[in-house]
Amino acid sequence: MCGRYFLYADIEVIVDAFDLDQELEYEKRYNIAPSQGVLAVVAGRNAYKAGYLEWGYPVFYEGKAKPVINARAETVSEKQSFRESFAKRRCLILTSGYYEWRPEGRGKQPYRFTKRDEGLFAFAGIWTRNPEKKEKPAACAILTKQADHFFEPYHHRMPMFMSIEEGKKWLSYHDDELTRNSELKLEAIPVSAAVNNVKNNEPGCIEPITN
Repeated sequence: MCGRYFLYADIEVIVDAFDLDQELEYEKRYNIAPSQGVLAVVAGRNAYKAGYLEWGYPVFYEGKAKPVINARAETVSEKQSFRESFAKRRCLILTSGYYEWRPEGRGKQPYRFTKRDEGLFAFAGIWTRNPEKKEKPAACAILTKQADHFFEPYHHRMPMFMSIEEGKKWLSYHDDELTRNSELKLEAIPVSAAVNNVKNNEPGCIEPITN
């Protein structure tokens, strides 16, 4: 599952990672939520391109679009709603880490999952045009898969995260092993309940807490 994440890498890191040659509006964000714009990278004909997609892929039921934030890696190539995007419109959603909540005591404790060096990585995603929103015509979903032994105590699903180099293979359409494990190793760190409120978007959201 992936329903909240953050991105605080320096803009120079992002530009260098994909050799971007474009103007890019960017600000560090510590509590990114569904329906918001998310920074994503796609592969152009000769270069990578970065921009913002709305987080909420439109899936149509009875003629009405329902935004879906995650797509199952196990079935994304088969489901009618996703298979064309899987084949033609892949993206990387850039991240510094994500949040998950685990039941503890009488409530749920939020944790952040980051690389040990807190460096940049990415989620595998798909995107599509949204004919119902002319002002925000492109939207995306993050792929998820069955959680491994490390992540399972926090949630039975996990985002399909990958290193930048792994992500470039995803964008090349040469990587379809969607259930394999990434080379990345993330760590879980408890953080403040401030992240529970989507209005909070400060560095304090990712600060570790001690019991």
